[in-house]
Amino acid sequence: MAELPWVRKLSQLGSDFGTEKQAAMANKWKRSCQRLLTLVKKAGACMLFMVKGKGARIPHGTLDDFRAQGLCMFWLVWFLIILGLGFVPFEVVGAGEPQVDAAPGDTWPRFRGPNGRGERDDVRVPLEWTGGIIRWQVDLPGVGHSSPIVWGDLVYVTSALPEDATQILRAYRAEDGSLVWEKRYPSRPHRVHSFNCYASSTPAVDEKRIYWAWGNPEELVVVALDRTSGRELWRQRLGPFVAEHGFGASPIVADGLVILPNEQDGESCVVALEASTGQLVWRTPRRSEKTAYSTPAVLAPAGREPQIVLTSWAHGISVLDLHTGKPVWELPVFRFRVVASPFVADRFIFASSGEGGVGRQLVVVRYPAEVGQQPTKVLELAQDIPYVPTPVAAGDLVFLWSDRGVVSCVELKQMAVLWKERLGGQYFASPVRTGDQIFNISRQGEVVILRAARRFEVLSRFNLAEGTHATPAIARDNVFVRTYSRLLAVPTLPVQAK
Repeated sequence: MAELPWVRKLSQLGSDFGTEKQAAMANKWKRSCQRLLTLVKKAGACMLFMVKGKGARIPHGTLDDFRAQGLCMFWLVWFLIILGLGFVPFEVVGAGEPQVDAAPGDTWPRFRGPNGRGERDDVRVPLEWTGGIIRWQVDLPGVGHSSPIVWGDLVYVTSALPEDATQILRAYRAEDGSLVWEKRYPSRPHRVHSFNCYASSTPAVDEKRIYWAWGNPEELVVVALDRTSGRELWRQRLGPFVAEHGFGASPIVADGLVILPNEQDGESCVVALEASTGQLVWRTPRRSEKTAYSTPAVLAPAGREPQIVLTSWAHGISVLDLHTGKPVWELPVFRFRVVASPFVADRFIFASSGEGGVGRQLVVVRYPAEVGQQPTKVLELAQDIPYVPTPVAAGDLVFLWSDRGVVSCVELKQMAVLWKERLGGQYFASPVRTGDQIFNISRQGEVVILRAARRFEVLSRFNLAEGTHATPAIARDNVFVRTYSRLLAVPTLPVQAK
């Protein structure tokens, strides 16, 4: 029996989708439609046999008898209803779960936003945040260096109590900063670096759940909570986490999987958990050479399965298959600890390593376009480069913001540094781009806004009441800034027409 045209059309949906989320939904449609097609073929043939009689011959091509085809489908529908086999191509939405996805501008779902790019094209930030411009601000419990994330009308931020390491996750209303829910979990006090704390890992969120990780020498824990109510949905323990400076890596969500790098001083690995259940999908062992704190990025090479990019001292820049965890390639180029996250710009991956609060190596790699090709190192810098902050891009320009306040602009086409200027200050937060601006906030609380351009231009410099280690989130017409003790919302402005 040939494919019915409408089924064939459904099964082809999603081939042109580009984003991680769209691709994941397209894959769900494709798998579901393929199952439906098989069912239609089998049940349709059976029903045609029933309609045309015992001696009927089932044609191998397109059904010639339009009336028989229609009657077959009529009986097929009733057959499914009677057996209670309803077909829904999406996951069933449970009580309390949102049924409508948030608009792209309403989400900042992980550390540094979609795929860790740290950018919004359609807004800009005010050049002064003093006076009455701040929309709202709230005090946060405990201490935290994690960054805020956003989905729809909720902003999420973690913190921890320094006296007993109690983990705290709060959800605030994006519109007015009102507290919606709070969740607390016990943990154990342990040694961390003076620049670290018990809440440095940034959660990840999707339309249904928020995924939250923390670690101590006894256990590394990942929990999933209902994002609207804070109700625990599942919990996974991944064994002890041994690290000289404490925990800090952040999870990501891609194609229905929660990916968490567990690159520590002890037994290292990268794991993928089923987002809906917490079940282990794959676990890829890793070599250990100093704890890595970077957050993965996703690669989607044309015509190939999606991949994840990781960085660490032991493996350098490495790529795994997203669905299987199988290593694809690696380039062990680093000689120091990795804190900054890999940054993907066009066909290139930017990654850095360092020690003693200073970046020592920044490497740019052209990743393979086809199977069998090898990655190629195209640039390496050793001075005035970031150790903790992650780069940001504007078109064919990539901006490097070092821990000690030196900003460089790299052009991708020529793979050359166009300019390098010293701003001063100390930075752990990563720069963010809004339209033609890039900005960052220092550990002392100075906000510096630059023009994202081929020529160096300072647009504004001003001070907040306190500093931060966290990277801002941009969603729902706000910049959400997490300082040492507060969460505040600064309204964004529309990009001016040129």
